[in-house]
Parts: sequence; structure tokens; C-alpha cells
Amino acid sequence: MSMGKHHKVPFQPSVTAYKQPLTLAHADLWGHAPCLSSAYFKYYICFVDHATRYLWLYTLPTKSETLPCFIKFKKLCLTSNGKIYITPHVSFDESQFPFIKSAASHFHSKLLSLRFHSSKANTSFFLKFEGGHSLYILIYVDDVLITSSSSTQVQDFITQLQTSFSLKDLGVPSYFLRLELTYTFQGVLLSQHKYIIDVLQKAHMDQTKPISTPMANGTSLSAYTGAVFSDLHRDRHILN
Repeated sequence: MSMGKHHKVPFQPSVTAYKQPLTLAHADLWGHAPCLSSAYFKYYICFVDHATRYLWLYTLPTKSETLPCFIKFKKLCLTSNGKIYITPHVSFDESQFPFIKSAASHFHSKLLSLRFHSSKANTSFFLKFEGGHSLYILIYVDDVLITSSSSTQVQDFITQLQTSFSLKDLGVPSYFLRLELTYTFQGVLLSQHKYIIDVLQKAHMDQTKPISTPMANGTSLSAYTGAVFSDLHRDRHILN
């Protein structure tokens, strides 16, 4: 196993291919963060396996913890017998986790082979026009949202994907990326009503009365004055 660290740009193109896990790993350290995490961490370091693109992320309280963290990661790699373990008893298997490996070389390339075009505005959005119908694909992590002007085209596309990937058809979506979908005779109604209610409940404000202006005019905000939040974890969870 060897470690690689980039120090300058532009990078020289590399034609070296690594097919075995943990042959080459890339490391990147970021910090210090302008805002502390809920556990008061300031630095973040990630290690990326070149072959599988699997990523490990560690949080560090200080920059001096970088070397001990690397030693811990190296020990993990040397005792894994060339396997990447997702849990202590489950090793990484590309056939079972197709979205963990580089999407550009797998799922995305599959879409391109089926004559889809990637959107210039969003690289996770793909579209295809064929036979007088349009087919749209939106990818979010390991979820795929498919819609088309033809239901037959959707089923044919799912069948094509199942020949290369292990997929589960969840049917017609009702909630996706904080958007609630309600189907009517005129079309689809998009709403964030459920998301807003969830946020209010997390903040214990679902029983409060609405007002037209939630803040007094002319209020001056400062990062150095005022009461400190009693529960940082709860407030950050609400924003997420």
C-alpha cells in the first residue's frame, strides 16, 4: 500500500490503473473549520481508495492529530487482507453496492450508452428524447427518480437497468428530496408542507401562531452578543 498527496496544480495526467483495493489511497486534510462541529472538531481528513473510490472520513480536534489518524488508517488497511470492510463483518462488494464506486464509470456510462444526455445545469440530471416521448432521470446518491411522457418507456428503461444493476422499484414517489408529490387529474402538485411541519416540530414551534413579520424591523445581529444556544446539536439538526 502507498499513500499519495497532491501539492500543486496543474496535475499531470495519469494512465496508471489500480484494480485491487487499498493499492493506492489519496489523503486530503481540511481545516480549520470556521464553525466547530457539535463535538467541537475543527479539522477533517479523508482517505480515498483509488480502485473502488471508497472513502473514509475522520474528524480531528486539532491538526496535530493528523499523523495518529493516518497511522490508525494504515493499520486498518494492513490488517484487512486487501478487503474494504463496511462493518466489522461485511466487506465491500461492487456488485452489491454499484453506487459506491465511481458513478461516472458505471451508472452514468450506462445512461450514456442508452443515448441519454447529461444536463449542463445539473450533472445528476439526464434526459432522452426518442419516439416522440421524453424520459427524465434524476440521481440522488443511491435513489433514482424516473419520469416520462410514456409509462411504457419507464418500464422498458427499468428493465434495461436491471440487467446491469440490482434495483428495487419503489413505485410512484410521494416524497422526494423534501418535496411532497400529490397527483391530480391536471398533473402533479409539488409542496413542502410536510417538510415545513417537520422543521416546526423539531424546533417545538408547531403550536405557535404565525405572524406576518417574524423579526422586528431594524434588528441588528452580531456573532459576539446575545445568548448562546443551549443545544447546538438540535439547532444544527434542524437546519440539516
